[in-house]
Amino acid sequence: MLCGAYLLIINIKAVVKGEIGKLGWIDFKPGWYVYVGSAMGGLEARVKRHLSSKKRKHWHIDYLLGLGSKVRVEQVVIVTSTKKIECELSKLVAGLATFSVARFGSSDCKCGSHLYYFPNEQSIRGLLGAIKRAKPNVTIKEAQSVCLDLARNRQLASPT
Repeated sequence: MLCGAYLLIINIKAVVKGEIGKLGWIDFKPGWYVYVGSAMGGLEARVKRHLSSKKRKHWHIDYLLGLGSKVRVEQVVIVTSTKKIECELSKLVAGLATFSVARFGSSDCKCGSHLYYFPNEQSIRGLLGAIKRAKPNVTIKEAQSVCLDLARNRQLASPT
């Protein structure tokens, strides 16, 4: 079972407004957003859950990803680690982002946010390069290939 942190690279194609749990109503402008999360007891399952359209809304990210077809996870960045590095990664992302969405995804830590805005795909490429330099054990995949990999891993692990 993999442990560590992950980033969801999300593209929002047009303005969307939604109620995000206890944060209330938030307007999301078009652009690229990066959500930083962790799963110290099942990284694959957590990412798969986020990519699923059928789930109970529990975390702030569930509400955002449930806002419709204008919101799409394009890539998943996985950083395996036995240590909790979510906030460390969040600070790295924050240093390159245009702005953050206050208190989003950070109710269980001291970070101001775990959701960050980037205006274009070029800025996302710069972020991914910085992450690769900071964390050499990073894996970056297209969201669809993550789903296929998880399904294949499940089949391989199933008793025959």
